[in-house]
Amino acid sequence: MLVVVKTYPNLSKKYEKTVCVAGIDLETNSWIRIFPIRFFKLDEAQKIKKFEIIEIEVEPTLDKFKRKESHKAKDNTIKVVGRIDTSDNWFERKQILEPLVQKSVEQLTEKYEEDKTSLVSYE
Repeated sequence: MLVVVKTYPNLSKKYEKTVCVAGIDLETNSWIRIFPIRFFKLDEAQKIKKFEIIEIEVEPTLDKFKRKESHKAKDNTIKVVGRIDTSDNWFERKQILEPLVQKSVEQLTEKYEEDKTSLVSYE
């Protein structure tokens, strides 16, 4: 997974301090959302940053919004395996993200109504 978004840590009664991450599943070239990640219980090597490539064990979850991208992280399975930097003027990042770009909010609404897609990039 290429991590594209990471939320600010949030205090949860159920999960303690957590973050939510979203990114691109590099095997399927599709969006994936992972929650909860108990960020403050992770080893330093597991504290992921944006645009790092990670391996993580997840399982699908049916959150209250029924978003098809939503998955639950299996604790302590994060392994950072790479990073895509900007030394090539964002070329590699663009190659991964551009195929997932939508034209409008209306397209997102249509996709959500069709199959519960909730994550997209915009032009």
